[in-house]
Amino acid sequence: MVDEEILRKKTKGYVVCYSSKCPLREHCLRWQAAHRVKPDERIVTCINLLRPDTTNGSCQDYRDNKPVRIPKGMIHFYDNMPGKLEREIKSSLIARFTRVGYYKLRNGERQITPQIEREIAEICSEHGWSQPLVFDEYTEELLW
Repeated sequence: MVDEEILRKKTKGYVVCYSSKCPLREHCLRWQAAHRVKPDERIVTCINLLRPDTTNGSCQDYRDNKPVRIPKGMIHFYDNMPGKLEREIKSSLIARFTRVGYYKLRNGERQITPQIEREIAEICSEHGWSQPLVFDEYTEELLW
């Protein structure tokens, strides 16, 4: 279960869901946050409940309330790579995430979601790097 205070803080500006028919709702961060919105809030951003996927268990906006192991930081990412390969991979990562985005990932300022981790692994693989990826640390976080 997610901490009540975190849920209350997250409701401000977060897209919530009020679908009482969704089979995924008990474990969805959006549904849990919706039920912590303050009654005096005039406007709330909510998922369109007329979409069929909000009731059939395949909601594209579902956010699991279980923490996920997330890599953080890439300062030592290239330590075991040959220089030429490092430059090629770095260039491709900057092309994919933009220079600012890349450095936010590298410095641990931006969350490396499972999707981003897959994209990084794919880019490394395309350049021939088959060794395990080295991130600075791992944390357990919610994917809001």
